[in-house]
Amino acid sequence: MKRFLAHRIITPDREYRMAVVTVSDDLRHYEIHPFTGETEATVFVSGTIEINVSNGECRLIHDGKLLLPTLSF
Repeated sequence: MKRFLAHRIITPDREYRMAVVTVSDDLRHYEIHPFTGETEATVFVSGTIEINVSNGECRLIHDGKLLLPTLSF
């Protein structure tokens, strides 16, 4: 699993402030939780992560660049 902490995380239907997105190892699922404290192996991303979901594919984007490879659902 991979975790990213960002000032803001935007999904197609919601915006989260100071949140952590956790992506499964198979890159098929993600969860978003409020930031409540330091967590080991969490990468801090300054700014915004945008999560785009379209036609069964999900992408995490930071500063216009893919943060991870395409995530398929």
